Formats: sequence, structure tokens, C-alpha cells
Amino acid sequence: MAELLSPDFVKISRSEFVNLNYLDHLELTVQGTIALKLKNGTTTFVARRCVKNLKERLGI
Repeated sequence: MAELLSPDFVKISRSEFVNLNYLDHLELTVQGTIALKLKNGTTTFVARRCVKNLKERLGI
């Protein structure tokens, strides 16, 4: 599936991809997880095993 998507998408969990063009901001939760806030108001969370890949794609 990942090969079919444009480079703007990043995998954030086993079953979820996010288009980075629609990312508004990141939030660190009290539990230590990363919450992604999208421009349409949706909130989703990054799986621990996908944090490294997300950081690399964002350049942080």
C-alpha cells in the first residue's frame, strides 16, 4: 500500500497513513505519545514504532 501513495503520505500506525500536507501541528501528550492535529480538526496518534520514521520525514 505504501508504494502506491504519493511521497506526501507517512505511515503512523499499522493501519493509518497521514498526508503531511494536511498536518497542522504536533502535540506531546501527558502519556508521552505524539498526537497529530490535522487542518480539518481531526486528531490522531502516532504509534511508538512509527515515531522515528515520522521525525525523519519532518526533519526533526
